[in-house]
Amino acid sequence: MRIPASRYPVLLSMAAFGSDALPTAAMVRIGTRLAVRWEQAICVGDDFSRLKPGQTLGFGVDSGMAMFADVDAARALTADERAKTHWLETRPLYKAICGGILDRQYANVMVDPSRGLNVVAVRSGWGDGGYATFWGFDEDGAVTALLVDFNLLLPEDWPTTR
Repeated sequence: MRIPASRYPVLLSMAAFGSDALPTAAMVRIGTRLAVRWEQAICVGDDFSRLKPGQTLGFGVDSGMAMFADVDAARALTADERAKTHWLETRPLYKAICGGILDRQYANVMVDPSRGLNVVAVRSGWGDGGYATFWGFDEDGAVTALLVDFNLLLPEDWPTTR
């Protein structure tokens, strides 16, 4: 799905787990209207029919963080990492992302100030794993949100109404 280039707010849903507060979900707010329908975001070639009960499609995390960025911002971040002169070198952009994650569970880092390109990185729940992503649609069928579920709240944890 293509989203028009623009600036979109990223919202975090946090929950306390003992003395730790972790993101349970992260959402890019694309439109101003509420989502009335959610559809799992999939990649070309993904096939729901191949899933076993309890399985879901999603993106993999091996760094303990998820990131929202457009293609140009992701390329700028990648170019910064490729500029390493030694494999142990920590580049400034990655250092800023990790610092934000450690300090407050997220980072909003400007990767190309001349073009106003930023990335928003978020601690991914308990860390590495696979996380489902969902498109939210308003009552007219327009995309209004992109939501990542970090698998921290299980159905038995959800409040019930009576």
